[in-house]
Amino acid sequence: MRSQYAVLSLFPLPLLRSNIMSTTDPGENAFEDAKQAFRKKLKDPRLYDQILATKTVDDVYEATAKLQETTLGSGRLRYLGKIRRFLEQLSSYAAVIEVFIQVKPDVLALIWGPIKLLLQWSSEVNKALDQVTDVMERVGQVLPQFARLVQTFEMSDAIRAALALFYEDILDIHRITLDFFRKTRGYTLVTARVTSRIY
Repeated sequence: MRSQYAVLSLFPLPLLRSNIMSTTDPGENAFEDAKQAFRKKLKDPRLYDQILATKTVDDVYEATAKLQETTLGSGRLRYLGKIRRFLEQLSSYAAVIEVFIQVKPDVLALIWGPIKLLLQWSSEVNKALDQVTDVMERVGQVLPQFARLVQTFEMSDAIRAALALFYEDILDIHRITLDFFRKTRGYTLVTARVTSRIY
């Protein structure tokens, strides 16, 4: 019985490379391209590693619970339940791309990491958390039910392309919002420090 390496040695290397390249799923490539574009466009490259630390929606729920506990007295998190539908719809989407396109874990982390950071950052700025959760609630109301769509329509190249385009849109929204909050948060924290020194 020949080993797998012996069988591989029967084929010329260029032929093997062309076959490997041809079996690559275009859907996976689209997700990988969107991930790389997101990373390049981020204003703060250090942010990328922070984002990748959040792997699942459970990490977002855990961070939300901690925020709820720490700011419970202020009443600022009374509307955090509004984002549940948003997170459920994104979970449905993440499950679809994980199963049918078999994306890598870091592709999924780019869905959840920015949400966790936005919730944490906006909780530091007065009224910002309410505004962020309002937007997430509205987006959650219009997101399609991805699991149902996949059950209704057979997975095809067109469906894969649509899922990849949706992923690109999610990352664009995350990037723009993160860049805005990064600037605003820096400005707010500096202003708070200066104000505390004056008074």
